Amino acid sequence: VLDSHRISAITIGARSLWQILHTDRPPVSHADVMASDLAATRALDLAQMKHGLYVLPNVRRFVSCVHSEQDFEDTLKGLDAACRMVG
Repeated sequence: VLDSHRISAITIGARSLWQILHTDRPPVSHADVMASDLAATRALDLAQMKHGLYVLPNVRRFVSCVHSEQDFEDTLKGLDAACRMVG
């Protein structure tokens, strides 16, 4: 979704814990995370909230076994709409 909107951000994480960061390379330290464009990440997060997704700005996301296929579809739709809003 990020690539299709030419959003200069990446997703990082492992397994069920992930995060979107506005940076061009995976961080290797906390300093790298803090050097990313946190304002752009926050703007995307706020846009996602406006499109019905429950996210905390600049905080990692979690996926659990209680999330349904519909939850994933709704998340993709909300992220797509948010990308259009900030892109």
